[in-house]
Amino acid sequence: MLCFIGGQLGAHRIYVGKYQTGIFLLLFGSMAYLVEIDMIRKAGLSLNAIWMMIDLFAILSGRFRDGEQLLIGKPQSAKHQGSAIDEN
Repeated sequence: MLCFIGGQLGAHRIYVGKYQTGIFLLLFGSMAYLVEIDMIRKAGLSLNAIWMMIDLFAILSGRFRDGEQLLIGKPQSAKHQGSAIDEN
């Protein structure tokens, strides 16, 4: 849901810990809003929209990973959640 609402500004990427690309999208999207030349504004917003749609598809298909490279949207098995189960 966060990707759909704030995706063009990178809110979903910042939320999951992908700070570098999230801040890039935030700055790039903000600059595109501030530019007075329509062609540059449309190009900037279009690039952010394409990136958002790719991320949205990855989230819905269960292939999006967070900042620690863990899959988002699919529950992790007990084997991957921690080693406390294996040590006992």
